[in-house]
Amino acid sequence: MTDATLKQEFTSCSCCGKQVPTHQIELYFHKPDAFLRIPPEDRMHKTGGNDDVCIIQGEGDSQDRFFVRSLLPLFVKDWDAPYSLGVWIEVAGPDFDRIYDLWDDENQASEPAFPAKLANHIPLHLHSYGMAGHLYLIGPTTRPTFQLSEADCALFEEQSKGISAHRASEYAALVHKPVD
Repeated sequence: MTDATLKQEFTSCSCCGKQVPTHQIELYFHKPDAFLRIPPEDRMHKTGGNDDVCIIQGEGDSQDRFFVRSLLPLFVKDWDAPYSLGVWIEVAGPDFDRIYDLWDDENQASEPAFPAKLANHIPLHLHSYGMAGHLYLIGPTTRPTFQLSEADCALFEEQSKGISAHRASEYAALVHKPVD
């Protein structure tokens, strides 16, 4: 019998010099924000889906809404691997049907990107809910990725230019706080 210990690796943040863990916990959301606004007692009758997709039935004149779980990758300047936010993305009904049809298809990455909107509020970014972008299918064993297209926001800047290890640790700190 051996006594094993977990070895934690650290790197220096390029912006502040602080030592931060290189293997941060990624922030993710369990459901789209619209799902959480539905009273718990009504969710069984007004929603459907699983850990990867969610459908909210429309009421009256409103149409059904369709969501796909995705990754919003952020390149970390001090690391070899990206830091991803696990987010929900809203897509149009016909696009949802196509995504669902391709879910297990090994060639899904050849499908053109789908227009989509961010379906979660990212706590470090005001007005992030509903930001436009594109959903890309990657492969049947990998979550799709979401690339923002709204260039006039800080989250777009972070996604296109990268973040520091310090910023990744700020996102990771939110994991311990209720964000969904």
